[in-house]
Amino acid sequence: MRKNQYNISKKGGFTLIEVITALGIISVLTVLLTWGISIFSSRRTDLILEQATHELATEMRVIQSKMLSIQEVDIEGEFTPKAAIIELEAGKEPNIYYLKPGEAGNECINADPKLSKSFPFKNRAVISLVTSSSPVYLIYTTPVGMFYVYDSVATSIGDVEFIDFVNQACEPFEYSDNPGNVNIDLTDPSGRKNSSIVINGKTGEIKIL
Repeated sequence: MRKNQYNISKKGGFTLIEVITALGIISVLTVLLTWGISIFSSRRTDLILEQATHELATEMRVIQSKMLSIQEVDIEGEFTPKAAIIELEAGKEPNIYYLKPGEAGNECINADPKLSKSFPFKNRAVISLVTSSSPVYLIYTTPVGMFYVYDSVATSIGDVEFIDFVNQACEPFEYSDNPGNVNIDLTDPSGRKNSSIVINGKTGEIKIL
């Protein structure tokens, strides 16, 4: 009878060594799981920011292509724009405008840029810095296919000074005040990850860093 009681108590419990071993294994697994989740989360943030950066660069290239190929746009009716304008400002989503032609014989003069859309980051990225200034305006003209950077501190899209510049940009001219390259720094919403787009101020060439 005593032998049976001993066997029952032996099968129903764990030794101290077994408990310590099990706790050790659980601790190691917990550390590995936490580390794995952290790596996955960091990589996921990298990929989301990278995707948003590439989408913005692609959108800019599409606009360049539209202006060079003189494509129509449909904003309050179809028209062939005289210029496309990309507005870049820290803390805001990029805005894309198209300049509608004026009256016959004076097609370039127009003081009413039509807002096409805001580029949808959808909480994936934030423009943290634009240099040489913020806001900065990238101007692509047609049919002459010129590219200009406008970064006067004056500025809002409807300012007379800005509109005069865009109207002038509809014809090719030498812009001696070209500010050089435009650098667009983007970060994820937490501010821990970053990426950059560099636009050549003379040619409009776009590179992702």
